[in-house]
Amino acid sequence: MNIYSNLQKAIVANILITLIFLIPSASKAQILYNFTTYNSEKGFAQKDVMKIIQDQSGQMWFATWDGLYRYDGFQFYDYKARPGDGIRLESNRLENICNDKYCIWMRGYNGNISFFNKILLTIDNLPVENYVAQDMQPSLSGGIWIKTTDNRLILASIDSMTRKVKIKVLFKPNQLLIHRVYQDPSGKLWILTSKGIWSYNQKMKLVREGFDCFDLIRQQRYNIFCGTDGRILIINREGTFISKLPTLSTLTSIVRLPNGNMLISTKGDGLFVVSNKFTVIKHFTTSNSQLNSNQIINLKSDTHHDIWFCTGKPGVMRYNSTNNELSLLQMKGEFSIDPSMWKNDVKIVEDRKGNTWISPSGNGLAWFDRTNNRLIPFFDEDKQKEWTAENDVVDMFVDKQDNLWFCGKYTGLQKATSNQQQFHTLDIKSNTESGRDVRGIFQDHEGRIWIGAKNGVISVFDHTFRFLGNLTYNGRIRKESYDNIAHAYCFTEDRNGTIWIGTKYKGLLKLTPKGVLNYNISHFLSDGKPYSLPCNDIFSIYLDRNNRLWLATFGGGISYISLNDPKHRFIHAGNELKTYPMVFNRTRYITSDNKNHIWVGTTHGLICFNENFQDPRHIKFLRYVRDPNDSTSLSYNDVLEIFFTHQGGMYVCTYGGGFCCVDWRNIKHLKFKPFTISNGLRSDIIYSVQEDLHHNLWFASEDGLIKFYPKSERIEIFSSRFFEKNIFINEGQAIRLDNGRLLYPLRNRSVMYFDPLKVKVSSYIPHIIFTRFYIGQTEQLPSSAKGSILRENINYTQSIVLPYNKNSINVEFSALDYRDPDNISYSYQLVGLDRRWNMIGNRHNAIYNSLPPGKYILQVRSTNSDGVWVNNLREIHIIVKPPFWQTGWAILIYLSIIISIIIISAYILFTILRLRQKVNIEREISNLKMKFFTDISHEIRTPLTLISGNIKEIIRKGLPDNNLQERLRVVNKNSNRLLNLVNQMLDIRKIESGKMKLTLQRVDLGLFIKSLMDNFKILAAERQIEFILQKPESPIVIWADSQKLDKIIFNLLSNAFRFTPTGKHITVTLEKSNNGALISVMDEGKGISKENQKKIFEIFNSDDQGSLTHQSHSGIGLALTKELVELHGGKIGLKSELGAGSTFIVYLPQNEPSKNPNADYVVSDKIVESANSFEIESDEKHSETKNRTNYSNNTLLVVEDNIEMREFICMILREDYNILEAENGLKGLKMALEKQPDLIISDYMMPIMDGIEMVKTLRSNMQTSHIPIIILSAKTDEESKIKGFDTGADSYIEKPFSADILRARINNLIERRKDLQRTFQQKYIEKKDKVLSTVNEADKLFMDKLTMILEENISNDALNVDDVAAMMGISRSVYFKKLKSLTGLGPNDFLKGLRMQRAAELIDKGLYCNFDIATIVGIGDAHYFSKCFKQYFGVTPTAWKKRK
Repeated sequence: MNIYSNLQKAIVANILITLIFLIPSASKAQILYNFTTYNSEKGFAQKDVMKIIQDQSGQMWFATWDGLYRYDGFQFYDYKARPGDGIRLESNRLENICNDKYCIWMRGYNGNISFFNKILLTIDNLPVENYVAQDMQPSLSGGIWIKTTDNRLILASIDSMTRKVKIKVLFKPNQLLIHRVYQDPSGKLWILTSKGIWSYNQKMKLVREGFDCFDLIRQQRYNIFCGTDGRILIINREGTFISKLPTLSTLTSIVRLPNGNMLISTKGDGLFVVSNKFTVIKHFTTSNSQLNSNQIINLKSDTHHDIWFCTGKPGVMRYNSTNNELSLLQMKGEFSIDPSMWKNDVKIVEDRKGNTWISPSGNGLAWFDRTNNRLIPFFDEDKQKEWTAENDVVDMFVDKQDNLWFCGKYTGLQKATSNQQQFHTLDIKSNTESGRDVRGIFQDHEGRIWIGAKNGVISVFDHTFRFLGNLTYNGRIRKESYDNIAHAYCFTEDRNGTIWIGTKYKGLLKLTPKGVLNYNISHFLSDGKPYSLPCNDIFSIYLDRNNRLWLATFGGGISYISLNDPKHRFIHAGNELKTYPMVFNRTRYITSDNKNHIWVGTTHGLICFNENFQDPRHIKFLRYVRDPNDSTSLSYNDVLEIFFTHQGGMYVCTYGGGFCCVDWRNIKHLKFKPFTISNGLRSDIIYSVQEDLHHNLWFASEDGLIKFYPKSERIEIFSSRFFEKNIFINEGQAIRLDNGRLLYPLRNRSVMYFDPLKVKVSSYIPHIIFTRFYIGQTEQLPSSAKGSILRENINYTQSIVLPYNKNSINVEFSALDYRDPDNISYSYQLVGLDRRWNMIGNRHNAIYNSLPPGKYILQVRSTNSDGVWVNNLREIHIIVKPPFWQTGWAILIYLSIIISIIIISAYILFTILRLRQKVNIEREISNLKMKFFTDISHEIRTPLTLISGNIKEIIRKGLPDNNLQERLRVVNKNSNRLLNLVNQMLDIRKIESGKMKLTLQRVDLGLFIKSLMDNFKILAAERQIEFILQKPESPIVIWADSQKLDKIIFNLLSNAFRFTPTGKHITVTLEKSNNGALISVMDEGKGISKENQKKIFEIFNSDDQGSLTHQSHSGIGLALTKELVELHGGKIGLKSELGAGSTFIVYLPQNEPSKNPNADYVVSDKIVESANSFEIESDEKHSETKNRTNYSNNTLLVVEDNIEMREFICMILREDYNILEAENGLKGLKMALEKQPDLIISDYMMPIMDGIEMVKTLRSNMQTSHIPIIILSAKTDEESKIKGFDTGADSYIEKPFSADILRARINNLIERRKDLQRTFQQKYIEKKDKVLSTVNEADKLFMDKLTMILEENISNDALNVDDVAAMMGISRSVYFKKLKSLTGLGPNDFLKGLRMQRAAELIDKGLYCNFDIATIVGIGDAHYFSKCFKQYFGVTPTAWKKRK
């Protein structure tokens, strides 16, 4: 008995365990559907949904007790009356809605009809008074028909042209009782009333009067109508006939059966089956069938030709037309015994696959199991365990994709989507959630499947998923075991069939087989010993080709043991793996490729190394991490898995960066191509990947599975909708079984498996609609107002025209696929702007800011809810208008204006040219005269120099004949006058060419004018003219060019004396004016006529009438005066009358610093007070006052192409200097190199080589760079002077010149050269800190190089001049002359000076005796050294030392 009892217990236990560990879970009675509840979280807060419809575009509409709702798969939009919004909606509480092309028609709780215009987004009421709608149905021709409570029939529709409501009212109020309205396929209305039958097709027609009719059916040859007292009316082409059934009850409904018979219901006598000849075949009543009531109101037929009806009792009746059987189908439920829930009408819907849903009397919603003829409760089992009161259905609807929409009385709106059972779960039953949380799965060589759960139980199944048992502590696989072995994260099997298990917290397990389902268990832990495990958390195991077992630990990096070594020493970074970068210590995955590389995935990136190493201490690790600046780098550093395909592809799964396809042809420079949300993924967290037999990849993400086609890079998404339940895929490696099935660990249902070759996706093409349109942040609604962007709803708009200042847009759209809207991905492009499609995932809008004017096409496309890209392109044209100033009309206006301006300008210009033609001719003549005189002036200056110079030289030396001496003075005076005239002509030429520049300094005008007037005192006294200056007591100081001001005042005074008779007055007046000064010169001459006043300041205009001098004038003075005044920014004017004298008035502005940008300012405390104060002391006077110095030892080189000028210069200089001559710059250059003169005098302009080029060459040559150079030139402009000085000239003298000035300049340069020589001695011999600012760079380089050579060789007592010259790279004579010219010393004296200065320095240091010092400075004889020292310093070395 005990044995039997124990055996019985064992059997029961085995049965229970088998039930606990059921293989794939059996399907329940209910078919597999995914349920979606729409509540406030999804934007739909209404629970009272009365009607559900779908319009032609595919949008869903819902009539609720709080308004009308529209759903596009993305969001809900509500339309209802709100306070102050102007919407004419009678009631937000809607009972029914129906749809046509233009409108959603609504029947409110108060019985009024309203309509929502889908094109204009407006709501209005039906323009009919005093009615209450009882029923409302759509019309096939558009619009609706309405049955009112007072038995009127109203036909309402929208006119396609005017978009206004058209109304047709049939029957007067209470004229008759309308039982039913039926519309046949042709659109004809059949109206069944208590007083007859009418038809309506644009016109009313009485078909049969007096027949009280309730229902009809139409046959090809006749129509059959049901009436009272069992009467049947038959109307055909032959006439009208009446047949009668054997009953006095009213016939309520009639249905034609497939075999031609008819099923007719009665109001109290059950159900009749009638032949087409109107004979009764069968009569069903409560007494002879399952009929639970003889009162039947309405019959409904499904696509299987079964007839359904309710009788006001619980359940639903089904008439099977195939076997002619009647059956009662009931479900036990909360409402089945409540009579108030019993009804006479049945709700029935079907999908295209033949599934039928029924809402029976007294119960909620049921799916009809046709095979077993039963009703199966239909509800969301994840939220409910059984039927409740919430399952009572108000309405239900099957959309175009066979989704079932229904609304429970208390549950609100729900959607049920069919789910093909392609993915299955191996659900291990467990008392805890951790028992279903699986991380590690594995298939061994015998096909057994190992599964490790979080609760520590390791389960084993065979290849058919039959449960074999759990691993026990003693190594056996037993069904009744629940041993908490370890949380297994990973498995592998070695060549001997040993199973290795990596665990979390419990290190490494080794299962050595010792029989069937029996193993010896060895346990390896991290115990702190050098060759133990580095960490007890093992996330991945891999066995390489060298029989090494690699472990990826989370915290200890990687480790390996050689299975050829029985000691099992773990090699890691703590012992021999010295080169491993421990910043990558958190490793998640380890594997290898087919090229002998080991790859490691870590939380910090990717690592690679060669597995064929000899010494682990010398392994070279390659690292790959994310570079934010490199788009081809790793997308994210947290790597979960590395996978190599059978075709050599490499993929990396990351926790946050999607997955990457890796180009690993260059192992040192991997290129990663990421696939993320932007490519259509639902999540960037990718756990694992596995390859199917067709070489497609299946990635596991936190939001489902991703199928990836490597060749086309196409992506398909499998979200939770595809699965049996809401499952969550876990981290951990996926595996492919021997039969091709793929397995993935789950977090809540153990394991998911499927056959990837049998997984199918939908080919449904969803229609795309445009839902909203924004400009900036403002939504644009359709409006007829002026300036409105949209005239119609954006979804009905073909083209949008935008003004240029409203060009930032946001267009929202949605693809109408309701199976899984969140799994739809979108892309868009704006043709005319974008070069490629923008992939935006499941985002629903396109945004463009500041679109430039132009024509564009916005194109949108999407996937379906299975993630398959389909051909559903939707587009809308967008035109951004340019601003007016960029339009064609504006351009035309611009062109017109430009052409007009050109024509007017041409006319004005032509007129001006014609009027000024004479002036231009006169100006041309004046310019020619000016050019002629200017050219002549330049030519005159050279002979004038010869004349003036010779005369002055003769006058300087004196003549015995005083008469001849006086005549020479007259000649000299007139030559000076001629020179002044030449200078004036050149000044005017400079002003006209813009080459004259002012040098402004502060001038005291009163004192300055007085000093100029002093020059005219003698002349005024001789002519008895009273010469008066009127000026204020306080000084008037302005900024002016004193030289130019001198010429202005002098010319005005000269002009006054020229015209003022003897005994008259000349008055000069100075007064302060606004920001400047006024100077007026008034004479008492004859005056100037009005005609001459107009051209008095023109050049060469000489008015000699009234002049008291006998000399003619050139007419240059006043013209130059005007130009100089205007150059100062001033003005000059004239007041004159004939016989009353003339007054010249000059205004000069203050010209403070920075006021005149074209002038140079001389900022000084000194104020110019006289006309001569700005001049440098005359060289001529200086040469006269000083005693002449003898310079006969100096050699001068004169370079001049004019023979007479060259002879004149030589003549005046020959008695004081040695003279060399050259006729051009080239010969002068050669002579300077050969003769090394002490000074060079050169002309500016010469043939072959001019003076400037010669000076430039001399200065760049070390042999001649020290020679002073004077340039003589007839070019008096500042630009020529600046060029001469920049080239390297030491002085610039204008022709004609004074011989005394030339002598003085030569003497000054020679004296300055002597000063410079003393400076050179102090700097280079005495080592004093002297600044050589006036020495050119070539001379500095020469002295620096020479000093360096001599100091380096100072100890060489055999050093001579030839040696030094050779080291300098010049001849002995050049070396001598250049050094002599620069320092005044010969080579030996210069060297002796250096040696003596060095000796003095050594004596001061006190480190050496005199003999040593003599040797150091290159003087071998100490006695001779002492003599030289005393000769140089005046004391002996011993005395020097004592003095110091």
